[in-house]
Amino acid sequence: MSTSSDSSSGGPASPIMQDTSSIGGSIIACAVVCWVLSGVIVSVRFYTRGKLSLILGREDWCVLVAWVSYIPSTNGRCYVASSSSYVFEEELWAHMMLW
Repeated sequence: MSTSSDSSSGGPASPIMQDTSSIGGSIIACAVVCWVLSGVIVSVRFYTRGKLSLILGREDWCVLVAWVSYIPSTNGRCYVASSSSYVFEEELWAHMMLW
């Protein structure tokens, strides 16, 4: 029978207080792959609309601005994922919510 303190008996840790260093590499890889993939998609959009269709509009430039603004977010995720301190992660999210 399971007790209420599974973590002392070798059970899984609480998901909120789990050490992120074990999954940090996966989070960084996912963030970078998504950023690169979205960059390829934005590049293809600019190529097809600018070179092939010759109708590059304001919405295309908005997409580019949105993609460029995604860079600091990706860097922040990678920085948090490489940190194993839960307190630091909590403080960073609090500061990001203020932006």
